[in-house]
Amino acid sequence: MSWGTSTVDTVTFDATGRSVTSMGWSYREYPVAASAAVTRLRFESLTAGSFGPVLDDVSVTTAGGPAPSPTPPPPTQTTQPVGPEGSEVPVAGGAGQDGGVTLRIPAGTLSATTDLTVSVTNAAPSGVTASGSVLLPKTIEITPASPVALAQAVRLLINLTTADLDGRDVSTVKGGVIVGAIFDPRPTFVVDAAQGTVEVMLDHFSKFSVITIQSVGPGSPEPPAGAVLDSFTVTMNWNNPPGTTQYQLQVVPFNGDGPGVDIVRNVESSLTVPPPPQGYGLLPDMTYFWRVRSTTVTRSPAVTDWPAWGSWTFKTPKVTGASISPVAPPVGSAVSSVTPTLTWANSNPAVFYYELQASKDARFNVGPATATATVYSALLHGGVTTPPNSYRIPAQFPLESGTIYHWRVRPRVQGDGVPLAWSEAWTFRTP
Repeated sequence: MSWGTSTVDTVTFDATGRSVTSMGWSYREYPVAASAAVTRLRFESLTAGSFGPVLDDVSVTTAGGPAPSPTPPPPTQTTQPVGPEGSEVPVAGGAGQDGGVTLRIPAGTLSATTDLTVSVTNAAPSGVTASGSVLLPKTIEITPASPVALAQAVRLLINLTTADLDGRDVSTVKGGVIVGAIFDPRPTFVVDAAQGTVEVMLDHFSKFSVITIQSVGPGSPEPPAGAVLDSFTVTMNWNNPPGTTQYQLQVVPFNGDGPGVDIVRNVESSLTVPPPPQGYGLLPDMTYFWRVRSTTVTRSPAVTDWPAWGSWTFKTPKVTGASISPVAPPVGSAVSSVTPTLTWANSNPAVFYYELQASKDARFNVGPATATATVYSALLHGGVTTPPNSYRIPAQFPLESGTIYHWRVRPRVQGDGVPLAWSEAWTFRTP
């Protein structure tokens, strides 16, 4: 370590028994004097290769000046591989211990095995503000070894100590993801009020996702948190705090995978998402996050006018492909064009988003190494095609003449839903 042109110290460290989960941090302090308006502080590794010492929490303070900010405690972390079979990643003894957490990954959430690192720091994240709320001293970072997509929600159990809560009721805390200085809440449930344990529902994490706690906004939701709907219309009800003049409501599909709702209106305490064809809002078998926040201002609200969100979930009903039938061309018939329009009907009017395949290969094989024919594939909003529920073979990619083609359809299921089986395959012959 050098200050200006002088070497201050040559530091050595015994790495025996140390790892990424047990770093053995040590703190050092050196008095130095500035020799000019700008003096260079330099650290140089003496270890050859791409590995070497790790530095953190470096600061320079003026002698006799204000005391430096308290150094945040080092994080406690756990790294372990998690595969498609799912697992639990406990840190600091797990959520059953004072201040510990447990990340629960259900089976089928990950498509491949990856190392997950979960770290816990008993300090609020720096540089983040929460309007109308208090960030509690609990920061959790979830870091996959490589980017991953979640097929379903994961759950983070957090134990809050008496010191963490500082007199607050555990039912008034909310978990959320922090990206930069933005707090994005997630549905939070009290698991054990006596022990201060809450569960946060997550649909995404990345290398720099951070989970923290925020106080609640509007409450008394209907449908209740975690409800499974019995139809594709939903009326959301909530209680506003006294003095509310405007509210913002968002309905977000799992992992943002589909259409949603984002509105700001004058004070109300309910909103209905209508079913098709009045509205094309909800996809089948998917978790939706919905949240509401309110303000007391009468002008256009600024960012600082909005306090905390109230945040919950519901899940839409499952559907099947058994209600789909072909309309045109008639099964087994000859068409008059090599760019025909394929049309189907569905006795379930709530379904509007479809997948379609067409090919002269009856197996619809799309394997790069084994496919023997082109497979036409499309995602289609049946409510906006002409005619409804239809697909026209593109003019720039016409079918082969004098050939039997097969086609099939299924409702599109996205997010954390389970893909459906295809309809039976129907045939036609080109001219």
